[in-house]
Amino acid sequence: MVANAPTAARATVRPMNSHRTPSPLSASEFPQVPDRAFAKVDTYRPRLLTDEQSRLMLADIKRVVLRCDPRSPEVAGNLLSTLCKFVADTAPGAGCSLPSVLTDAKVKSWVSSRKLRDGESRSLTEEAVRLRRLRLLLGVVVAIDL
Repeated sequence: MVANAPTAARATVRPMNSHRTPSPLSASEFPQVPDRAFAKVDTYRPRLLTDEQSRLMLADIKRVVLRCDPRSPEVAGNLLSTLCKFVADTAPGAGCSLPSVLTDAKVKSWVSSRKLRDGESRSLTEEAVRLRRLRLLLGVVVAIDL
């Protein structure tokens, strides 16, 4: 296993591809996140979100996932996937922000509707735990950032 490079060695300027905008994330904001996990979040492109949802919420989605301190790309990917699935199902689009979508009531409602549709499962339980953890961190992030 290769040790993480020092945070200062991480590039905070990412190359810009012609089909997407550069990421607003800076590795220096999240020095506790391993390089590979940071790279997974930074380069993540959701398939489930609309262009409008991505424009309005993707930067906040990535930031709250990084505040969860994912220790591996797999953990980061699971958090991103779960949160994007939830946003795709619950955010109507125009004018939405992540704090207005990721509420305790909406998480409970989404989990209940998934149980009715798909039945109880281990993956749904894991997704519910991830969403509650992200929601709690988002509440802290919003309170601090105000």
